[in-house]
Amino acid sequence: MFKTLDPQWLEQFNLHVYADQPKILEISVYDKDFHGKDDFMG
Repeated sequence: MFKTLDPQWLEQFNLHVYADQPKILEISVYDKDFHGKDDFMG
């Protein structure tokens, strides 16, 4: 996705959650820089 502040990936994921495990999902989003460090976006 180039030059957009509103990217849409339209991806789907299946997550298996077990009753005896915490139900916390943490997602980190980074942009991709071809030169230098990728930037954290949220």
